[in-house]
Amino acid sequence: MVLALTGEQGSPLGKSVNISSTCEKVVKRFALLDHAKMLLGSIDLRNRKGERPHATRTCHAYKCHNSEGIILKLNNNPQESRASYSGVQTCGNIHACPVCSSRAAAEKAEFLIKALRWAKLTNKKDFMLTLTARHNRYMTLEELETRFKAAWNSFTGHRTWRKLKKKLGISHWIANIEAPYGENGWHYHKHIILFCDWELLKEADFQVDFANLWIDCLALHGLEALPERAAKITTGSHVGDEYLTKCGIAVTESNGRLEYEMTGTKEKDSQSHWELLELSYYGNAHAGNLYIEYVQHMTGKNFLTTSHGLNDEIAALPEEAAAAADEGTADEMNDWAEISPYWWDEVIRPAKGMSEVLKTAAKTRNLNHVRELLWELQEKLIQSGALDDYHRKYRFVPYASDDFAEGIRLFAR
Repeated sequence: MVLALTGEQGSPLGKSVNISSTCEKVVKRFALLDHAKMLLGSIDLRNRKGERPHATRTCHAYKCHNSEGIILKLNNNPQESRASYSGVQTCGNIHACPVCSSRAAAEKAEFLIKALRWAKLTNKKDFMLTLTARHNRYMTLEELETRFKAAWNSFTGHRTWRKLKKKLGISHWIANIEAPYGENGWHYHKHIILFCDWELLKEADFQVDFANLWIDCLALHGLEALPERAAKITTGSHVGDEYLTKCGIAVTESNGRLEYEMTGTKEKDSQSHWELLELSYYGNAHAGNLYIEYVQHMTGKNFLTTSHGLNDEIAALPEEAAAAADEGTADEMNDWAEISPYWWDEVIRPAKGMSEVLKTAAKTRNLNHVRELLWELQEKLIQSGALDDYHRKYRFVPYASDDFAEGIRLFAR
């Protein structure tokens, strides 16, 4: 039995602060990460060489080699409380990991924003081209992607494409892939933002040109598309913002940060791979198999692809003046508590408790609440037979033990 303790620091026991919506999303992502590890581990998915487990299976599992410890961080604002981890190894997989994908996609979004700035400075006009293909539920993602990619290579190598590039003065492009799953199987499609010298005078005419070329290229590789849906052109002053949305990137209104929405673009009657992962979390076995299929095929694929030379153009841009940083802002994350190797390796990870620890830290900002949670997680492992009874001796009592190897402590300030 875990006894309630008197509050040692932070809000009084029994009371909660206002956990921010951003932190709620982070907590959810850590819960989904634990589930993703279970799914990928169930088929023993390994890296491309087969030498070790797929990187997402060990994401946040081990302390970084150059880190002194595993740290819980809190922000400075109890009214919009947030918590996070530092000092752990991460996988960085933008397709498989619900935690790392957020940071990796936001970095890609920074590149997109720089590209839009480059276009403005060089007087380029932008428009978005969406290419699709007909599909059915009997086609695997690998089969559809292989044929689609071959059609795209034919498209960009075709003389009609070269004529269109010359006519519009198309200098560069950026492409992003989406592959939600719906009633008719995987809907693999491509969004391309193109930068050109001239406005589209007659959008409909150019849409026909792009559609006819794309349909011909699809046919070369055993695919087809409806003429009215094969190629869609989007123009206007908000094309850049819409393209970010298509990539799943949103700007948080409260602080201006870029944030990756795991739902991505909500297609009618279809789910992104993150939504499939969540459905699996709630017991949908078929959705879990589809998430595994997506990860197996998409790991290692680029989130964004660009035309040759665009990276150099963007790198040559003059640096923007950095905004002055306010010290001690409400959003600043500070080291708050350090978790000992015992509790991380023997309790938190085996109990799939990363999300619960974060949420408890953010909601209570009280170390004793976190300790109580750790004891509860440990007790569950003992009751299930995953840990022996003697592990109860590792329950760290404040002021009664100096042995950090058995506890979690406030970070020295």
